[in-house]
Amino acid sequence: MAPAQVTVDYYAILEVDQSADEAAIRSNYRRLAKLQHPDKNPNDTEATARFQALLAAYSTLSDASARHIYDIQYAGIKASRASTTSGNTKNGPTSQSNDKNAHSDGAFNQSIRDLQQSINNLRKNHASLQVQTDAVKNDLSQAEAALRKLRDEEQKAKDEDVRRNTWLGYFFMARLSTEEKEARERRDVERRAAQRVRTAEVERLRARVTGFETRLSNITKSIAEKQTEISRAWAREMARQAAMKREEEERNRAKMWEERRAREAERERKEAEEAARKLREWAERRAREAEREAAEAERMFKEWEQRQARDAERERKQAEETDRKFREWVESQVNEGAQPSRKRNKKKKQESQACLHKGWWTRESGRAVCQECNSVMPRFAFRCPGCQMVACASCREALKRRAS
Repeated sequence: MAPAQVTVDYYAILEVDQSADEAAIRSNYRRLAKLQHPDKNPNDTEATARFQALLAAYSTLSDASARHIYDIQYAGIKASRASTTSGNTKNGPTSQSNDKNAHSDGAFNQSIRDLQQSINNLRKNHASLQVQTDAVKNDLSQAEAALRKLRDEEQKAKDEDVRRNTWLGYFFMARLSTEEKEARERRDVERRAAQRVRTAEVERLRARVTGFETRLSNITKSIAEKQTEISRAWAREMARQAAMKREEEERNRAKMWEERRAREAERERKEAEEAARKLREWAERRAREAEREAAEAERMFKEWEQRQARDAERERKQAEETDRKFREWVESQVNEGAQPSRKRNKKKKQESQACLHKGWWTRESGRAVCQECNSVMPRFAFRCPGCQMVACASCREALKRRAS
């Protein structure tokens, strides 16, 4: 089936040239969609028709093949719109209709051109006013900085007067001569005058900035209003052309038009169903991928926990094995040298009995055997400074109490 003849200027609806690339078309569509969406224009009866026209224009021009077909027809569309000004002398009613259409098209095009020119002028004014605003803001910043400097100088002079009026200032600071006092008073007067001038200048510049910003806001609002007028004009033009097209098709091909509209509706329905199906499949696929990723993350976390547990268990067993081997070694050493050790301990006990154990016992790191209770101390022990006896903390306290 041959493609349906289109009589609407999609490029004008999207406010782009025929040579515009896909990025420009997409950018203008997004901008206009935000402005023309029916949800944002609940009181506008033409909002839905205008937004549908925008969707039709974007769907056609964003697709390369559809745009190619439309471009083939576009020359005829422009020629048809231009030829309406010549009229048709062979058919009275048709000639009158063409004259009416030509007048409407001319008025519409002139209205769009006027609105677009107004927008361009407003944008130029906005840019020029923005430059002026930035310049005034720069002057304001400089004036505020100068005013702060004057106030700092005044505060510095006041601080110096306060220091000079103290006892320390009276004795240690040089007294001002009459000439110096007069010069200082002149500087104070000049500084206060400069502050008044700067304060007035700052207030004046702030008022100018406020005025400029108000004008910028008004210009921005006017641009938005003009763009809304263009959108509404296009909506009205779309509605008018649609009405003309319906009248012509009802006169010439009423039955054919109904069949074509039914086929187009069916095609759009199938395309919508296909798009919904693809979107649903994509969502399901993403859900499965997310679930798989979550399961993989949980598995990796469990493996990490298991590795941590195995490492901790291995370290614990190694520590227990080391402690066991050390205890066995200590026991073997104790068993092998039990008799000599007892004799030495007996001798040391006799020596330690004469010691009062009053000094500061030093703490020695490392494994040791208490000479009092023969217990093994794995980390540290204490040594008496007098008799060099090694003991645990409990025996050390007992020996100190016993000696006292």
